[in-house]
Amino acid sequence: MSYTELSIEERATIQVGQYKKLSQREIARLLERSPSTI
Repeated sequence: MSYTELSIEERATIQVGQYKKLSQREIARLLERSPSTI
């Protein structure tokens, strides 16, 4: 199974999303990633 690491920009987006109290699904949708990645 292959995967790609999260970029610095994606990690920053996750941090901001968590600060704004977004759900994992909402953050995943923004990043076009699986919720399990978040």
